[in-house]
Amino acid sequence: MLADPVRYLNNPHFRGLLVRRTTEELRELISVSKTLYPQAIPDIKFMERDKTWVAPSGATLWMSYLDRDDDVTRYQGQAFSWIGFDELTQWGSPYPFDYMRSRLRTAKGSGLDLYQRATSNPGGAGHSWVKKMFIDPAPYNSTFNATDVETGEELKYPSGHQKAGQPLFKRRFIPARLTDNPYLSEQGDYEAMLLSLPEQQRRQLLEGDWDIKEGAAFTEFDRNVHVIEPFDIP
Repeated sequence: MLADPVRYLNNPHFRGLLVRRTTEELRELISVSKTLYPQAIPDIKFMERDKTWVAPSGATLWMSYLDRDDDVTRYQGQAFSWIGFDELTQWGSPYPFDYMRSRLRTAKGSGLDLYQRATSNPGGAGHSWVKKMFIDPAPYNSTFNATDVETGEELKYPSGHQKAGQPLFKRRFIPARLTDNPYLSEQGDYEAMLLSLPEQQRRQLLEGDWDIKEGAAFTEFDRNVHVIEPFDIP
């Protein structure tokens, strides 16, 4: 999440927003960014009062929080070309994530695409809706047309619109496990801590298993074993 906006910080039109659910959780992101960003963008400045990085180009990245649903009003009237939610399942409802899409816009000719990104582990208050939004509609690493969390229907331009029937935008879930991080994986200590967890937590945090749910009828369910590609039944 910290690395992704760096590629835009040389564009003077870039306005980014990176949020955590609480200010306490935001502190770690800010601390790590203070180590990384000055190495990536020489002369970049962090405005402590506003919690905002300002690049020499004029590009900005605001690091903030969004604790309750009504906190979205803090961002009314704001415009961002990139919005990031770190640890998405900490939000119990999709309302903040959905609302903040209304803040995505940029000037014509800016050379910027609009992105809303998120990171997350399985589990947490928002596990169910995040799974419905990103995990269930398509296989991992596959781009798919965005769907409504409640109905599962594709989000499309309405009738009468010049793009009527076309998908509004696309989503993709990109999985990552501990083995995808050579530094942590080879170090070994973190893996040992995860292996010591109870089975449900271990499968969620170490194996990235989104199908684990406390109290489920089939706790052994594994989509790598029990799910196959669709085929015509002879």
